Amino acid sequence: MNDELPIQKAMRLHQAGKLDKARAVYRKILKRDPESVDALHYFGVLHFQEGRVDKAVELLQRALALNPAYPDAHNNLGNMLLRLGRFDEARQCYETVLELAPDRLETHNNLGVLLRRLGEPEASRALLEKALTAAPEWADAHYNLANTLLQLGLRDAAMARYRQAVGLAPKYAVALKRLGALLYADGRADEAVAVYQSWLDIDPDNPIAGHMLAAASGKDVPERSSDAYLAATFDAFADSFDSQLERLGYQGPELVAGGLRELFDAARRDLVIVDAGCGTGLCGPLLRPLAKRLTGVDLSRRMLALARERRCYDALVQEELTGYLRRCTGGLDAVVSADTLIYFGRLEEPLSAMAGALRAGGGLAFTVEQNADAQTTYRLEPHGRYSHGRDYLLQ
Repeated sequence: MNDELPIQKAMRLHQAGKLDKARAVYRKILKRDPESVDALHYFGVLHFQEGRVDKAVELLQRALALNPAYPDAHNNLGNMLLRLGRFDEARQCYETVLELAPDRLETHNNLGVLLRRLGEPEASRALLEKALTAAPEWADAHYNLANTLLQLGLRDAAMARYRQAVGLAPKYAVALKRLGALLYADGRADEAVAVYQSWLDIDPDNPIAGHMLAAASGKDVPERSSDAYLAATFDAFADSFDSQLERLGYQGPELVAGGLRELFDAARRDLVIVDAGCGTGLCGPLLRPLAKRLTGVDLSRRMLALARERRCYDALVQEELTGYLRRCTGGLDAVVSADTLIYFGRLEEPLSAMAGALRAGGGLAFTVEQNADAQTTYRLEPHGRYSHGRDYLLQ
């Protein structure tokens, strides 16, 4: 490889996953030539892969200022802006790609996903169907089209597309999960169980498969979701988490922050708070004004990377929350937990850990999903989360 150009070397190292070495070569190129468009582009992609999205956007914008007719950079910038929730700017990037390269299938797919999120399912459907006409064995496009069809209310057509995605990629976890959930919701519990069982048969170590089989069948129900299930679920869900909750009108952060303001003087600015199961940090902006120190704890690496971008937390910790809280004995003013205890059936252990972490006069604010039967202890619901009975919560 003596004739290899520096940018070729950097890209080779990058593609091989040797990110530290690739980073060093990109930096060397840019020190010598700050206007190297390819180095700016791919160094930006590397930053994106490592969760430094703001810096990644800056690098790609510099590349595109130097070469506006660069489809790959526009597409990757669109992906980054999508991650940041800057949907209108992401759309502009994808549309620019299609002006420069009308047959670029990846961008048809990306724009199709974005348009569904923007509430334009018919336009989304047209783009995804066009992509699948050219690439009929593209599992991701079938999955994305299924989501769009579901938004249009075409459940049977959506299930057919989920099945096609799974047929092409038998271990396609999120497609299998959604297919099973749809079947169960339609009263076809036996078919849902069969989907999850076949998934577990071909992927026996997949924590999501085992969890969803227990949820649908009601057999061998665990007392709480496993760490592996939570990490796998939320690593996969991270990129679309905020936008999906926004569409649902999610109020969890407002509820727990409001609970703290009722427990403490609203003028307090000196609280030591742990956000237990912080996810992407949606509670952070609401808790920060109350906190002298704010720590977020979560099992999902990708969710924590997004929480870091909010710049609300003094520390972010990747750990199971019960174990973390047991080490905080008497050191906290408050623990908040927005829609985290719905991944626990039995609540004695996490609530005991939360209570034990509080100093005298401390407070706890959390949300759960209420079971309609007040006398039920807990139930693992078909969607994979636990509901709890009112009597159990009050005991």
